[in-house]
Amino acid sequence: MVLDKESLEFRKMKRLNLVARKSSNPVGENLYKQEPFYPFSEVQINGGESNRGLRRKLETPERKRKSKSFEPGKWLLERVGTPFLLGVLESLVSVLPPTLIKKLAFFLGDLCYRFSGTQVAKIQWMQVMGEEDDLEVNRHIQQVFRHFALSIMEVMLLKKKGSEVLDSLIEEVEGEEFLKEALSRGRGVILLTAHLGNWELLGAWLGSQGYPVTALVNSPSVPALRRFAEELRLAMNIELVERTNMLPVRSILRQGKILGVLADQRASGGVVCNFLGREAPSPATPAVLHLRLGSPIIPAFIIREEEEMKHRITFLPPLEWPSAPSHRENIVRGTTLCNQVLGEFILQYPEQWNWFYHQWSD
Repeated sequence: MVLDKESLEFRKMKRLNLVARKSSNPVGENLYKQEPFYPFSEVQINGGESNRGLRRKLETPERKRKSKSFEPGKWLLERVGTPFLLGVLESLVSVLPPTLIKKLAFFLGDLCYRFSGTQVAKIQWMQVMGEEDDLEVNRHIQQVFRHFALSIMEVMLLKKKGSEVLDSLIEEVEGEEFLKEALSRGRGVILLTAHLGNWELLGAWLGSQGYPVTALVNSPSVPALRRFAEELRLAMNIELVERTNMLPVRSILRQGKILGVLADQRASGGVVCNFLGREAPSPATPAVLHLRLGSPIIPAFIIREEEEMKHRITFLPPLEWPSAPSHRENIVRGTTLCNQVLGEFILQYPEQWNWFYHQWSD
């Protein structure tokens, strides 16, 4: 779908107005030192736990229990179908020009939109974005599918041809000086980001520029997808740490490295606070590590330019918040601020966010 400049500008202004309504600050004001924070009666940490127990649970993602029964169809799809499809797509992107890669991605995105379940995404979109027109919501969700299909193609292109393709994919980098200054402090950097835009390209760009990056990840359960993700990240000089194994994290930051944290997913045992206008258990890892180690939190986002294979990377100044009387309140304040910054960008570019994950309990 091609939008004229007037339509794009109208949609941008509409989203900025929505951001202003969702945020306690008008758009454009300083997000990092604002007060007041959400009342503590509305934000809580799961009680009855020691700090050590809380730290162990902070970054535990909620996952559905695996079925113990053997499903032949699912097994064939994961062990045969997925590797075959990945191989075919990788072969195609290595020979097709960008215009045909984009057309193929949109075709596959539309195909997935028609035959995949979209109910969760539609419900969450309507609740957060405040849209009730079913046709309009469906159009937005279709754009979400197209964006993710194109992102997969870009990642395959990167894996096949190496970091040299980043020059054509990354059009602009803003605020890199904030990252460099934070690294110069010698305490590492907590890179706060979200499943927004093509986040894999953000890590690839950092690795290609020689930044020491470690990503906190949840490895896919499908073996072929897990191998694909590992091969991609290792090829881009990115180290991986499972969220279920937080032991190396302190050492990583003390060595002055970057720890990438995707903090926009529901986290069991996390801090219950506002995210996109509704309460959700949120990962408190960035706030906890900042308070314990003094590592600055640098928000970073990568945004697709319209519907093209062009991206803009933005680094923001380090997050700061007024100190609270207790350690727990400090964690709540920090996590709430992280959620607000993530939410600001998600509301501006909603078609580039992962709406398919169950973010809220209902």
